Amino acid sequence: MSSGKRYFFGNTAFSMTCAFVIGGCAYLTRRFTSNGLSGNEYAFFYSTFSLVTLLVALFSMGIPNASFFCIPDARNRGQVDEAHGFYAWCARWVFLVGVFLTVVGLPAVLLAGDSMERYGINSRRIFWLLLLLPLPFSVFAATTLLLNGLKEFVASNLLQLWNTTTILAGVWLFQAKYGLAAVITVYAIGAWCAGLGGIIWARRKHGFTVLHQVSPDGRKRLMKAGGWLLLSCTGYYFFAELGNVILSYRVTPEETLLFNIALPVALMIRPLYAISEVFAPFSNQLYQEGDTRALRRSVWSMLGGTAVMMAGAGIVFGFGGRWILTLLFGAEFADAAPCTLILIEGALLWNAARFYADMLNSMHHERRAALITAGAAALSVVLYWILSSRLGADGTAWAALIASAVWLVAVLVSVLFVLAWTPRGRNRHGGSTCSTPAPSATR
Repeated sequence: MSSGKRYFFGNTAFSMTCAFVIGGCAYLTRRFTSNGLSGNEYAFFYSTFSLVTLLVALFSMGIPNASFFCIPDARNRGQVDEAHGFYAWCARWVFLVGVFLTVVGLPAVLLAGDSMERYGINSRRIFWLLLLLPLPFSVFAATTLLLNGLKEFVASNLLQLWNTTTILAGVWLFQAKYGLAAVITVYAIGAWCAGLGGIIWARRKHGFTVLHQVSPDGRKRLMKAGGWLLLSCTGYYFFAELGNVILSYRVTPEETLLFNIALPVALMIRPLYAISEVFAPFSNQLYQEGDTRALRRSVWSMLGGTAVMMAGAGIVFGFGGRWILTLLFGAEFADAAPCTLILIEGALLWNAARFYADMLNSMHHERRAALITAGAAALSVVLYWILSSRLGADGTAWAALIASAVWLVAVLVSVLFVLAWTPRGRNRHGGSTCSTPAPSATR
């Protein structure tokens, strides 16, 4: 057990360190683009970036998220062939999703919304370059989840570092000459390099291949789990992407710009989700062993840590928000300070809520997590729509914070309820939509 704890805390520390470095690189990229692009170009690109991220998550139908939980669950039961099948089906699915969004989905949304014209982007070349984004984004997002499900946290984080540093270097080298076209291209290249790197790593380290046979039962279980986890995905993305997209259609480009100045600062907090990604495979193991004491300690530790960080963020950004934004982006963006503070507090609530939602998923309660998360996501849509038009960027930030708080309370109560009814000290094998009973020889 002590070696398992060292393994968990070691990977958590490494993942969080990498995540904060990734957040720093993302901030530098945003700083370069905010200074190098016009305000309308900057607001347009990052609202479109959020749109692509949201489309990939929705059209993936929760399959990558289901694989993240199903692969370690199958491996914990000794069902290696089943784990290979989950990987193969997920890889094929996300490739088809990326192709569909490139050919049909993204062009339809861009043309229907007239968003390019609203932001004064008249170049058809930009339209075609934007179509480079969905496929690599789809592959990269899936391979990151799959590697984490395999407990390949080092590989996953190194590939994410490669992605962000590639983008940062490309923006720094080529933005001045090629402008928005360079920014779009380097984002696509960074995602392609990291996504393909993940596929190569899984192939060489574990023998996973997209050509592996998938049993009908395995495919059915993955699709069923994915259906519930799709609802959970909506909650994972309502904090930033959905609000950003709605804001871009509801208010002026100036308000969208302020939100996208505040957002990268808040996103530097979100790397705390590394704790959830590392802990989920372990919580599956603890739940199967009936170790509810360790699971409860994790629940209260996350809640206490979140409260402390929220108090600290309130003090620091409440008094020094304008100075910090002036230092990070320039005096002309200091008005985004109130929005930044609200988004940071919301990001901390979001991280804690995701931790508890992933606990529910890992403990074979995908349906419960999905319904709670979908309810919070539906609330966020209403709040984004109402508050963004009335309060602009600040209203969108408040919507994110309120929806995240509701989500957190609901999943926390649900986790405590599940743990209260979990038998202690014996193996748990029932109830998962992504698992099968262990073979009789291994029981």
